[in-house]
Amino acid sequence: MATAFLGYLKIEKGLSANTLAAYERDLREFLYWLEQAGTDWESCQRRHLQQFLLHLQQRGLRDNSLARHQVSLRGWFRFLCLDRLRKDNPAEGLEAPRRQRVLPKSLSAEEMQTVLSGLDPRENTRGTAHDQDLDLRDQALLELAYASGMRVSELSGLRLENLDLEMGLARVRGKGDKERLTPIGRSALAALRRYLEGVRGRSSASRTSPYVFPGASGGRLSRQAIWKRIRAQGEKAGLRRKLSPHMFRHSFATHLLEGGADLRSLQTLLGHADISTTQMYTHVATRRLQQVYRRHHPRA
Repeated sequence: MATAFLGYLKIEKGLSANTLAAYERDLREFLYWLEQAGTDWESCQRRHLQQFLLHLQQRGLRDNSLARHQVSLRGWFRFLCLDRLRKDNPAEGLEAPRRQRVLPKSLSAEEMQTVLSGLDPRENTRGTAHDQDLDLRDQALLELAYASGMRVSELSGLRLENLDLEMGLARVRGKGDKERLTPIGRSALAALRRYLEGVRGRSSASRTSPYVFPGASGGRLSRQAIWKRIRAQGEKAGLRRKLSPHMFRHSFATHLLEGGADLRSLQTLLGHADISTTQMYTHVATRRLQQVYRRHHPRA
């Protein structure tokens, strides 16, 4: 039955592979808990759902994780009712815990410049030719991440056919299989051209790969590999915080907002379905303004 539910989510709801995997983990954990509690999905009641959520809370799950589990439960029982496998829906109206607002972490413009300049092979003459090739690829990858605000999965899956260097645009396939056009700035375009005209054509696996950033076998460079390279560059740049792909996305959004971009445009660039998701960046920009005020006003 779990397989049928996941098929329903994929085909009718158009959910991404990552979201489907989260649903599957949550559902299997819930079904296992029901089994340990001596019941099953056919006969469980609302009190069982509340006990399960309490069990998760006692395990130390954060509010966001608890809320995701509740979304999974509501979707599961809604599916059972649609397929007439249950007459009642014990998850209907199940209250989600209060989400703790976590402001996105971003780099300052100066920190971002330090990170990106540290990848320029023209500044790195000590490494081997292979090291310099990796720097060229990573520079293109990180410049594009900052210039476009793409998610790590979008960077990993970006195909050559969706990259238009002449127009300075990328066609990005995001969450829910939705597409959007993303502009690419001058610095990122220059780094991409150096990479595509140089490093990428030096191995047969890369030459025949449909992906902009292929791995060693010609398939897409994995999200884990991108995380690893970005974290290593943060350490190389001497950052005290651990660098992540999400910090590039958040820095992209924060710097645009600080530069005067409006929320609707930012929502489109980030690929957010709901503008309320984009509005969290106003808190980041306000916090930065307060810091500037305290630092520079003589009577702050």
